[in-house]
Parts: sequence; structure tokens; C-alpha cells
Amino acid sequence: MASSSFQRCQSITEELIQQPLNQYFAVPVDPENDGLLDYFDKISNPMDFTTILGKLKRNEYESESDWYKDVCLIYENAMTYHPPEKIYHWIADYCLISFKKVAVGYEHTNLQDWYDQICIQQQKLIDLTAMSPVPQGVDPLISTILEKAKNMPQVPPAVMPDLMEKINKLMEKKEYREDIVHILHTLQPSLDLNSEILKINAGKLSNASQNSLLLYVRAH
Repeated sequence: MASSSFQRCQSITEELIQQPLNQYFAVPVDPENDGLLDYFDKISNPMDFTTILGKLKRNEYESESDWYKDVCLIYENAMTYHPPEKIYHWIADYCLISFKKVAVGYEHTNLQDWYDQICIQQQKLIDLTAMSPVPQGVDPLISTILEKAKNMPQVPPAVMPDLMEKINKLMEKKEYREDIVHILHTLQPSLDLNSEILKINAGKLSNASQNSLLLYVRAH
């Protein structure tokens, strides 16, 4: 896994561990001490956040997708073991939904898969609503990014330096610069892009703009 990917995954994992509800999933299940004697009869592949952090530190994940699957496995195991009417099932279900909102795009093995899926879903929407094709010059990726960014939490501060470095590097190329300017103009029309066209200042970006740029970087 690339250094930037590792930092993102580690940052999200550490934030998850700090959340009160995720304390239930912080360490490996101990069937005897936890009173879950039949746990390993029902769960063949246990997972917890301590184990995930260890795998990150040992660089055992080949991709963000592998890390994403392990985090999901934590909650899926809890939902498999505990019946739907039990509180631990509810907690796991809630945490899984929350995590997927934070880790949008991480479920794909690579960014090309993610982009392909976006294009497929965009075309399905067009077909279902009998709309004309996307107008020439409008990338369906940009439209999807703008929509997804609305429901994402704030970008972690630890991620911002790396994000802005990559954005400003992309701005050096015309095709990327046009996309980035379009995103920022759509979300923050008041930004003075004429004077900052070659340098984006993180301090002037809204949460939606930061999230949109994060998704754009992942796709490139």
C-alpha cells in the first residue's frame, strides 16, 4: 500500500477506535472472558481494530480495499453472531453504515474500478429516467463526486497537507485544473479563482470542497 493510502487508512482507523461505540470492537473477542463460548463456532474469521492497526503497521495490506474489507468484517461478524433484536447487532449495524459514509470509494480494488462503477451507475440513471446522455464536456465523475461529497464528514486534519500537495500538483495540468476549478466554482462561487488558479489554499475551502477534492484525488 502506498504511503499516502496507509496514512489515510491509519487515520480513519484511529478515529474509529476513539468513538465510544467502537470500544466494543477494539480488541479480539475472548470467548471465555466475554461469555461468548460458542463464538468461534459461528465466526470463522474474527477481526478487531487492534488487529487492523497491527496489520497496518506491518504493511500487510496490499490495497485500501483490503483494509476496508477488514473493517467491515468487524461489524459483519458482530451482526452474524448477535441476533437482530440484540443491542450489539444494532450497534454494529449503525457503525457499519457510519463507516461506509466515511470511507466512500475505499471498497474498490483500484481507482479504475471505482471510476467504472460510477460511469455504469450514471448510465443506468440516465436510462431509467429517459434523460438525454450527459452533455459533451461534462464528466460523470465530477457530478458524482459533487453529490457524494455532500454526505461525507469533514476531512481529517491529518489528511489535508497530503491532499493539498496532490491537488496543487494536479493543478499544473490543464485538464485537471479545469476539473478542479469547476468543482470549486460549483461549491464556492465566491472563491477568487483567478488569483489562486495555480495554488489552492486549504483554509478557504468549505467541508464540501475539501471532500470533493479528496474524492477527485482518489480518482486520479
